[in-house]
Amino acid sequence: MIALEDYTISEHLSQSPPTGIYRGVRLSDHLPVILKVLDVEFPSPIQLARIRHEYELVKNIVRPGVIKVHALEKIHHSLAIVMEDFGGITLRMLIAQNTLSIEDKLRIALRISEILGYIHSDGIIHKDINPNNILINPQTSEIRIIDFGNAAQLAHEDQHLIHPDHLDGTLAYIAPEQTGRMNRPVDYRSDYYSLGITLYELLLNRRPFEAQDSMEIVHLHIASVPLSLHSQEPAIPVIASRIVQKLIEKNAENRYQSAIGICKDLETCILALSSAAPVEDFVSGTQDSSDSFSIPAKLYGRDAEIKRLMEAYKRVCGGKPGVVLVTGYSGIGKSSLIHEIHKPIAKRRGFFIAGKFDQYRRNIPYSALIQAFQNLLHQILTESDERIVLWRERILDALGENAQIIMEVLPELRHILGQ
Repeated sequence: MIALEDYTISEHLSQSPPTGIYRGVRLSDHLPVILKVLDVEFPSPIQLARIRHEYELVKNIVRPGVIKVHALEKIHHSLAIVMEDFGGITLRMLIAQNTLSIEDKLRIALRISEILGYIHSDGIIHKDINPNNILINPQTSEIRIIDFGNAAQLAHEDQHLIHPDHLDGTLAYIAPEQTGRMNRPVDYRSDYYSLGITLYELLLNRRPFEAQDSMEIVHLHIASVPLSLHSQEPAIPVIASRIVQKLIEKNAENRYQSAIGICKDLETCILALSSAAPVEDFVSGTQDSSDSFSIPAKLYGRDAEIKRLMEAYKRVCGGKPGVVLVTGYSGIGKSSLIHEIHKPIAKRRGFFIAGKFDQYRRNIPYSALIQAFQNLLHQILTESDERIVLWRERILDALGENAQIIMEVLPELRHILGQ
């Protein structure tokens, strides 16, 4: 038992640095509570701001299935969110027990999808759906979604390229566009991908992608299509398998567009399972339609141009240097066309870098080239220490005594080469 001021903690539920989830009791009125504690002795202003943001966000969500918050408490130099305790355990714990039937799992999936629909209807993207952030009461089957620390109250947001270990969300469950390597904005459909990975684990008792290296996990999310659930476990209905496959589509346009569509298909699956009448010709998403207006990020009418760009890229991968010039008047979509090959290059583990000669930077020589190479250096710095050492050797071999001159133009190079 660990006493923290007015609370007594009795059980550690999960850990996701820098926070821990604990079960405890409020001493003043003996109220059972769940505490999300910022487990840092001296947290940074950003960490404190994030947990305050989460408290204010969740406090204003009055929806079934979303954890209720009681208070935001100061504990020493840190903060803790005090939440209701309805007797739940994490979905991860429930999966580990391996006691659920397929129908039980599908009913859990249905309820999670319904709750996610409520969250999205309030204009909130959760951005961290995973088995540790879903609590279930084993006796009553009540479900709550928790941990809104990464949530955003936005229609969509652009994800910039950063180190995989610092991405919003849990790396094993994040959508491809959340990696910052897809040229696609993050929106509510990113939660559907994370839901799909969660349901894959719920139904099969293991995740579709496993790797020790962070960059490897990122690449798997972008480029690898996992085997269908039914092909690995015939007891899992074909319908359930196809629902999950649609949820984990790489492009958001190909996923479900609403929680209603997911729920309708899950209901069809549960009905077919309970009546022992398999539906082999089931097509996922037939009852799905978006309930909000959004302009698709997909580029149309440029297939021939994209093909030519990709052919040039393949030639370069074969060892032949090449240059492609894209010309046209301002505003006709040259940048959009170029960025459309971002994803295919990321699939092949290539580097996509970009720089633009801006009219307001005409007085800076080589400004676009500098911008592009800064972009490259930022990407290299997101890799593992071993990979950075290899890059250091290659760059020093190529630059020799000129390395210091280049560092005057590209100061970021010091983080790779040293002083």
